[in-house]
Amino acid sequence: MKAIFSRYGGNIIKIGQGKAGHLNLPEDQSLDNMLDHHAISPIPSVIYLTSYVEQPEFMGNYRTLPPGTTYLGELDHEFMDVMFQFSLRTFSKVYVGRHHYPNVYSVFIRTDYDCLSGIWDLDRDERNPGYDYVLTFFFKGLKEEFTDVRASPEQLEMLLILLTYHMGLNNSEVIFTPSKTWIGKLIRKEFPPELKEFIENGPNDAAIEQMMQQYMERLTDRME
Repeated sequence: MKAIFSRYGGNIIKIGQGKAGHLNLPEDQSLDNMLDHHAISPIPSVIYLTSYVEQPEFMGNYRTLPPGTTYLGELDHEFMDVMFQFSLRTFSKVYVGRHHYPNVYSVFIRTDYDCLSGIWDLDRDERNPGYDYVLTFFFKGLKEEFTDVRASPEQLEMLLILLTYHMGLNNSEVIFTPSKTWIGKLIRKEFPPELKEFIENGPNDAAIEQMMQQYMERLTDRME
């Protein structure tokens, strides 16, 4: 049952081929090689990997969060892992850490599967089996003193936009509630309704590019 859920690997099962994100991966799946040659880059400064497209060996399910990973907030959203004839809502907690470099961020989600308890006979371990590393985010070109999210919290908003987009939540209601941790407090109070409106309008790749460019303009004075 766990293998059905797209959160685990971030994508669908292809009959006879395994998970879609495992296809066409290079032999060298190191962070550096993946960022250099397999990343998505809607604008030159925004570089990211997502397991919803490709799942390198360092992504996927973790039983525990890596040290230094912090709770950013919670997404209230439609359950999209399996299609039903009716709508189910659930919650995904979002966590952010660093991956090897001070300016490369790892994004984990933990989706609550209690919404399935009345549909399938799943025990607690099956409904909440761990944390999924689903997004690696790198905003390239910031001056060294501005690479940390404390100095450029716009990075958090950008990675949340990319996360919800690749989770397949377009054209649905998404409610983001920042945590009360230090990192959650960096989120502007205006951002949750902005994210909600953006996703409800069904963005495409062109809209993502435009949104990332708008953030780029806000960060111009912090670029090298």
